[in-house]
Amino acid sequence: MNKIKFGVVGYGSIAQKHVKLVKRKYSNSDIKILVHKKKKLKSKFNFFYDEKLFFKNKFDYIFLCNPCTRHIEYLHKSIKYKVKNIFVEKPLSDSFNEIKNFQKKYFKFKNKILVGYVLLYNKLFLETLNLLKKKK
Repeated sequence: MNKIKFGVVGYGSIAQKHVKLVKRKYSNSDIKILVHKKKKLKSKFNFFYDEKLFFKNKFDYIFLCNPCTRHIEYLHKSIKYKVKNIFVEKPLSDSFNEIKNFQKKYFKFKNKILVGYVLLYNKLFLETLNLLKKKK
């Protein structure tokens, strides 16, 4: 079985949680991490400081865990480098106009983009959405 290739942009506390969860669920996975500040990182993972070298890895999945001011930028880059499954840590952006422009440009985009949200699968939240849809 081929290793699943995961890319992670950023390596703050949230990114580290995602890496830990991926390693637990897919112990044989290949994880590469793009960081923007050169600092000593104590980890067994492959760190990249050059985004072109990072994206040459042809990831199956990518986690965008960098600051939200750069999420849309890295969404564009992930799409450019043909990543099929993209997870963006919340919020999608700090700019509503950036989101609108992204939607216009990628209106027919077929790949999977998921924006993380803590309550996304919470039963109370889902039931509330259901009631709102029914206008109750």
